[in-house]
Formats: sequence, structure tokens, C-alpha cells
Amino acid sequence: MKRLAVLALAGLLAACVGQPQSSSTAYRPYKTTATADPAAQARPAAPPTVADLGADPDRFRGLSSQEVTGFLGEPSFRRREKPAEIWQYYGQGCVLDLFLYDDNAVKRVSHAELRGQPSCLPRLLEGHKG
Repeated sequence: MKRLAVLALAGLLAACVGQPQSSSTAYRPYKTTATADPAAQARPAAPPTVADLGADPDRFRGLSSQEVTGFLGEPSFRRREKPAEIWQYYGQGCVLDLFLYDDNAVKRVSHAELRGQPSCLPRLLEGHKG
């Protein structure tokens, strides 16, 4: 009976071991461009516009804290939970949560989540558009 229990436990543990998880949750820059022109590679990519962000909160991923405040202003609520900083923006019918982490001394959005009506995000962006 002990052997059966040990074998069952070993089987469960073996099922947990597998290929390493992909880096899909790791920080990825907002936009990357590949070009054969070295001069073009030396130029920094243009920052995204409000129209680029659309209704998908994941489009905030990779933006710096300065870019976010440029789009939305100061957050409605800010909480620091080392190593993250959580910013919340309140809109009519939704809350936008942004999770920022340090990336070479620059805070960048690593995860964004919209709670509530998806149609709220464009209105939230338009309401803060400079």
C-alpha cells in the first residue's frame, strides 16, 4: 500500500515538472521594430498615441510611468507593495489597474487590467487627453 501511495505521489510530482514556462509574463517593450537600416535602429521609437492604445488595457504594457501620466495624468489611487507599484484610474463604470516595476531605474507597466465595461477605457483616455 505504501508503494502505491509513493508511486502516486511521484506521478503527481512528475506531472508538475515539465517545460519551463514561457516568458510571456516577463517585461516586453510596447513596440519593437526590426530594420536593416542601422541609422533607423539608432533612432528611438516614437511613443504611442492615445489612438494606439485603443480599448485594450494590455497596450499599456511596457510604457514608462512618465508615458502613462502623459496619457492619463496622476492616478486616482497609488499603492506601493515592494517591488511593485499599483496605480488605479477610476472611470465611469470601470477601474484601470496598472502594475509597475523598476526596469533599469525606470518604472514600467508590466501588467494592466480593466475591471468593468470595456468601452470605458477609450472614454477614460479621451477624458484625460491633453
